[in-house]
Amino acid sequence: MDKFPRVSIVYSPIYDKELHRILNLGKKLKSEFNWNEREKYGKDYAKKLQEKWDSGPYKSLSVMSKVSGLPWRESVVTCYLISNEEYFRSFSDPLTVRIRENMEECIDVLIHEMTHRLLLQNMDKVKNNSVLVKYRNENETTRHHIPVFAILKALYQELYGLDKFQKIKSRYKNKPHYLRAIEIVEKEGIENLLPM
Repeated sequence: MDKFPRVSIVYSPIYDKELHRILNLGKKLKSEFNWNEREKYGKDYAKKLQEKWDSGPYKSLSVMSKVSGLPWRESVVTCYLISNEEYFRSFSDPLTVRIRENMEECIDVLIHEMTHRLLLQNMDKVKNNSVLVKYRNENETTRHHIPVFAILKALYQELYGLDKFQKIKSRYKNKPHYLRAIEIVEKEGIENLLPM
């Protein structure tokens, strides 16, 4: 597939409730949740985030493919939004992004998770990258994020400037495995990691 996928951003109250149920096993579900209000907020946020995404950040998917040398293998991706609870994490499959008060940060997380998707679709090429082989004994989180941060650094450099990448880097100050991946990317240089 030569093009990049369309991202359809939705809020599913069923998905959100099920994640609450699963992640709150052994804990009391917050009784103050008003699911009707939460659903309205989630759907309104999804609509605004879709508009923001469609106004420009979607272009990052094309740049991701270009800088990594990896093709997209899907035409549509559904992005599920979930509540902004501290015990929720965003993840790439199924694409799930936690709602954040700062919508710009939510876009950055969506771009990060889409980078994981691109890599997952091309694992046959990624796993043999010589720099990644060199760091095969690193922590799993670090290993998985070396190519993610290489792509993100190249992408932000091209679209937004390196200040944006530095801002994102600062969000990981309390996450040593992510910082280690960024350190490796900066030590090795994106020119030695990309294209994959």
